[in-house]
Amino acid sequence: GDLGDQYNSFLDCEEVTPGNARNGDVIINRDGKMLRPKRLPSNLYQFRPGTGEDRCVLDCITSLQNGADLLWIETEKPHIEQIAKMVDRIRKVIPNAKLAYNNSPSFNWTLNFRWQVYDAMKEAGQDVSRYNRAEL
Repeated sequence: GDLGDQYNSFLDCEEVTPGNARNGDVIINRDGKMLRPKRLPSNLYQFRPGTGEDRCVLDCITSLQNGADLLWIETEKPHIEQIAKMVDRIRKVIPNAKLAYNNSPSFNWTLNFRWQVYDAMKEAGQDVSRYNRAEL
């Protein structure tokens, strides 16, 4: 589908029938089903869990294709592997993309990097028995 369809695919929806559709509902036709996007208490649409990175990548690519010359990207926590994967996906489409990553002092970078190193060591099968992740 078009860009709108791609973005709407991230919405968390519930199936509706003519019998339970309400006046004023926004209804989306996806894969032959009639769906009503779920709303947050703020009345904004709710996105499906786990779609944040995909939405960010789509937003970045779309913005760069439509004239943006530099993008600032933020994540919910400092994680080099997470941002690297997103940058790689963006640069597959826009190889010369200029991207800035928010390394905000509001994040506890030191602690998060310690956790990332610990997790990578553990995943690689290294002995981490002398460390307590919660006390890094």
